Amino acid sequence: METLSEKYLGIPLVQGRVSKATVAPLIDKIRLRASSWSGKILSFKSRIVLGFLNDHDPRAVFLRAKFFTKDGLITNYNKNSSIRTELKAAIATAKTHSTWIIGSGKEIDFWRDCWGSDIALIDFWISTLQSGNFAKLGQIISHHAWSAPLEVVEFLGTHGIDLNNIILNVADQDIRVWKHDPHG
Repeated sequence: METLSEKYLGIPLVQGRVSKATVAPLIDKIRLRASSWSGKILSFKSRIVLGFLNDHDPRAVFLRAKFFTKDGLITNYNKNSSIRTELKAAIATAKTHSTWIIGSGKEIDFWRDCWGSDIALIDFWISTLQSGNFAKLGQIISHHAWSAPLEVVEFLGTHGIDLNNIILNVADQDIRVWKHDPHG
């Protein structure tokens, strides 16, 4: 005489109410498979954009060389590129929703990155910033302390940035982090 299987379509057959503990192994299997698919679900362009935001990815280095000027501005090509369009959107999103934990400042653009306020300094000072005028924040950091000239301190103060209130990362590493958003 044959016995009935204890599972049907991977779900244990139980008499009565099904508890979380009963289906937990099945949920774990689904989560495991879904996590391995997550990278495959993204489009080719999305994977390139995510890679671009990683400073150490060789593809990101290539894309920055192809789509950005030496000043850090996105190039203006006559030809349309779907990757370039996606990059512009991703970079705008990343810059708007991220800030920096400042270490040495060597990775942070003084004018274009949001490092001391919610707005990049270039947005305040765009009329006087000429092409070729770019600086790294590390130029005003020395031995894990701020060393900005008085004119720079006064300029930053007029835009609500007080260097004395910005703590530097002792690990000497600049880290881009997402800003807190109470609405998710």
